[in-house]
Amino acid sequence: MHCEIKVSVIVTVFNSGRFLGKCLSSLGSQSLDGLEIVIVNDHSPDPEDSRLIQAFADNNSNVVVIENPVNMGTGRSREIGVAASQGEYIGFLDSDDYAEADAYRLLYEHAKFRDAELAIANFEKVDNWNVDTNNDIDGECVSFEIASGISVFESQILRIDRPYYLRVDWWNKIYKRSLFVDNDVTFPHVVRNEGTMSMIMTLLSKKVVILDCKLFYTTSRPDSVCRAFREKNIIDIINSTLHFRSWLESLGFFEKYKDQFIRFFYFIVFNHNLKLITRLSKQEREKFSDILVTSIRAERVAWNDFLYYLNLKDKGVERLVFGTIISKSFSWNTLKLIKSTDFFERKCSIR
Repeated sequence: MHCEIKVSVIVTVFNSGRFLGKCLSSLGSQSLDGLEIVIVNDHSPDPEDSRLIQAFADNNSNVVVIENPVNMGTGRSREIGVAASQGEYIGFLDSDDYAEADAYRLLYEHAKFRDAELAIANFEKVDNWNVDTNNDIDGECVSFEIASGISVFESQILRIDRPYYLRVDWWNKIYKRSLFVDNDVTFPHVVRNEGTMSMIMTLLSKKVVILDCKLFYTTSRPDSVCRAFREKNIIDIINSTLHFRSWLESLGFFEKYKDQFIRFFYFIVFNHNLKLITRLSKQEREKFSDILVTSIRAERVAWNDFLYYLNLKDKGVERLVFGTIISKSFSWNTLKLIKSTDFFERKCSIR
């Protein structure tokens, strides 16, 4: 049976609500023969999740359901799903996203024909989760690019359009199983920011095929675990950053990509967290700003990298904001300057 499964798609579920039905329905409609769907219910407290999962499994013979005995988080749940899957390639679909009916067939056919370890597809952001799949691809995708894993990794960490922005996440890609097995891949055991580990998978790939056709839809959930700000959000991002750094070091790439790594990840650690903090009440802004700096300082490696980040020539706003936080002379006018900083720096090459 192992050799008959071409692609295993792993779905982790926790408080997915009405979004899960659309996700599972899109998987049930896939045109690829030899698709396995592995659903990891991460001890979701929402009974609707269990009902939808059971109904889907009852009506589809290619479904494997795993029930976590306790909530383990997205990263650990993905690990569990990978270990249980049997496909030649492995994909991940978030429970609030969905796919075109030909998505996994096209990814698999392009990857297999070109002997690529990784296949990536374009995607569309939708505000209305109930948008019908309507990208007219006529069962084919003729617009594609072949690239090395390293060149795609550089495009991702520099946020370059190639041929569109190669999103740093798991769900619009498939990966050859051997990448996980041969490299003993581990996921950061976090909820927030665990998707950045997908860039390490890119770095491990020798050949990548990029399909410039929209095969996936990603939704923005107001009730997502990433929307409700709490201290664990900060800790997760720091831990996932350190996890990523350890992989760069073990692969011998840290020194080459040090500047790019620090610019990318510490924007998320500091600027992105502070942008979320600016949406909170005055009392909470002061509380979480202090927690953010204290949490970074608690990890020696993260603290040293953060100081390197602050000392980059173009980080004047960050230095000013950091100064007002640590001086305890909290200034809303200074803090809100962080909202003007931009994550995207369109560069062309690694220096």
